[in-house]
Amino acid sequence: MILWFFPYLGGYEYVVHDLFSLVAVTIFNVQQYISATKTRDHRAKEKGQNPDADSFSMFSGRAFTSEKDMEELNTLKEQIGYLQLKLKEKEELLKSADAKLDEMKHQVLEKGGSLKYTQQQLSDVKISKLPLKK
Repeated sequence: MILWFFPYLGGYEYVVHDLFSLVAVTIFNVQQYISATKTRDHRAKEKGQNPDADSFSMFSGRAFTSEKDMEELNTLKEQIGYLQLKLKEKEELLKSADAKLDEMKHQVLEKGGSLKYTQQQLSDVKISKLPLKK
């Protein structure tokens, strides 16, 4: 098909452009692969590992945790324990505050009922003391 439309596509310029694009993409991919391989090998050498032995392992970089990672993990566990303790304290305070609030609401309702009863009695007394008009 390219040969059929060769004159309409730009002729030799089209073919040369596509070849340059193909070469550029190939070179870029090869450079990416080489860079990634060198970085992986360099990291493996720093850790004292054989880069070829771990290249196909799923856990190549993180199979064993270091002592620093274990210390950080222990520190985080301690912090979690402390935060859980604080959370329990806050929950207990919240429960006691809710209980006090419920008690105060109950007292307000009782006082409101007493106030209404007293107002009703006062109203009845005022009505009974009014002089009757004839």
